[in-house]
Amino acid sequence: MISALLLAVLFSSIPTRGQNQTLVIEGGTLIDGTGGAPIQNAVIVMEGSRIKSVGTKGRVSYPSNARVIKEEGKTILPGLIDSHIHFREWMPQMFLHYGVTTVYDTANPTDWIVAQREAIQHRKIKGPRMFVTGIAVDGPRERSAPDSGAELGGYNAHVTTVEEARALVRRNLAAGVDIIKVHEGLTTELLKTIVEEARKARVPVVGHSENIREAVRAGLKFMEHTTPLARAILEAEDPAKVKEVEENKIESAEFMMNPKLFAPLIQLMVKEGVFINTTLTGQWRVANPRAAEWAKAAAGIANDPGLEFVPADVRQSWSQPPRQRNQDPQRARELAEGFKKVQEFIREYAQAGGKLTAGTDTTGYAPGLSLSFEMQSLVDAGGTPMQAILAATKWAAELGHKEKDLGTVEPGKVADITVIEGDPLKDITAVRNVLLVVKDGEVVDTSYDPKFVNPIARTALNGQLKGPENGPELSGVTPGIAREGDRDVTLQVAGKKFTPQSVVRLDATELKTQFVSDSKLTAVIPSASLQKVGSYPVTVVNPGSGGGTSNRRYFIVNFKY
Repeated sequence: MISALLLAVLFSSIPTRGQNQTLVIEGGTLIDGTGGAPIQNAVIVMEGSRIKSVGTKGRVSYPSNARVIKEEGKTILPGLIDSHIHFREWMPQMFLHYGVTTVYDTANPTDWIVAQREAIQHRKIKGPRMFVTGIAVDGPRERSAPDSGAELGGYNAHVTTVEEARALVRRNLAAGVDIIKVHEGLTTELLKTIVEEARKARVPVVGHSENIREAVRAGLKFMEHTTPLARAILEAEDPAKVKEVEENKIESAEFMMNPKLFAPLIQLMVKEGVFINTTLTGQWRVANPRAAEWAKAAAGIANDPGLEFVPADVRQSWSQPPRQRNQDPQRARELAEGFKKVQEFIREYAQAGGKLTAGTDTTGYAPGLSLSFEMQSLVDAGGTPMQAILAATKWAAELGHKEKDLGTVEPGKVADITVIEGDPLKDITAVRNVLLVVKDGEVVDTSYDPKFVNPIARTALNGQLKGPENGPELSGVTPGIAREGDRDVTLQVAGKKFTPQSVVRLDATELKTQFVSDSKLTAVIPSASLQKVGSYPVTVVNPGSGGGTSNRRYFIVNFKY
């Protein structure tokens, strides 16, 4: 059972700061995120962390001692939302710089990403508001991708029965996640179970699916990437085509889709309220005709000395036009045809009243800046500029069940505002021209700290999943997190090939270790080792010849709040 305390946390409104300051933005054109007509000469009054009133100049009053920011000639938007990222430790400042005040992180080590969310909430790190999924829920190993980032990073978990699926969802919720992430290895029965379990806690489910038609019937309200679209269309036309894709290991089979079959699928998805995130700058980066243009734009910031905190190889990758792995001209033509068919689907979906989301997958381009690329791609595909704005504001908030607080500029909502130069309804790329960002009712300093170092390093395993051939193998450490200054913590260490002489290490410190079995140890982390915030590797050493040191897991010392 999910405790009453947990449910209270899950259902509570978004944490905000309770300042007494009144902040006013006056003048400018407000596109409030509702989809309504822009408001000229707008006035937005914010008290503390919430919006008090919205109207036009001369019709909205505010205290004489309010801080007033004049924005005549500018465009005012809700704080932008990137609803599909994979957070890395160097990223947080970049989102705010581009007016992104909220992100949904979809798959990362649970303890680590929850600690990042808390650090931002408590101003230990400057960054966007985060909602997180923690580890992804995947199906049986034989149905799953063995080389996915989540698999190699150790931040997905496999379930084979409905009981295991329910238990994993409950564990994720108990660990403090805001959203449940699924992967395409799940059977329809397992996916349905996960959706039902999440729904009990009023938590959304996002992620990959195998066939979007079957996923929708299982209750999923989200299509991530376009692979499940291709599968659904091919199966509807001729199941033999699916067999052809599998036998020939065809990647990106969207070129095989028959657009005449889009309409009934769109009708089903719109009826069921499905949000789509086609990741046109991520999955389709190679085939997107704007790739070189975006690489050039990214190259313009790659050498910014303020971005010293971004790894040099990452900055360099932004400015490199993408290349397909297979240089075969026929494959290039197939990708181009598939991209056009995906654009056609988006256009029809938008025209039918379907809801788009502008999640970037933070793949290949600079975080924050890449959201403008995704919005531009939605317009290129046939969505209107207003729909592209909704995809990064209102609809993104609805996807995460956060529409009561976020996504629009309306009284009572959280005071998140992005002010830009230009008119995005005429040119959607204007959203890149960020002049002012307000988050939680406070003007944000969006300048970079080039010396920024994340105090809690990321704990992905990077393929280090096995121990040495004849040595110990570490599969889990519980608990995985404590707070600075805590008393001694007893670890439960799971794995293989442990011996009575095995010793658990925290970084380079040997811990008092007790042998339980060849697959279980316990070890005590003394309070003296819990005084400094950070991520610390945990290993098991079997002394003597033929022993060796295990692969790593991590233990986090979090801030004390």
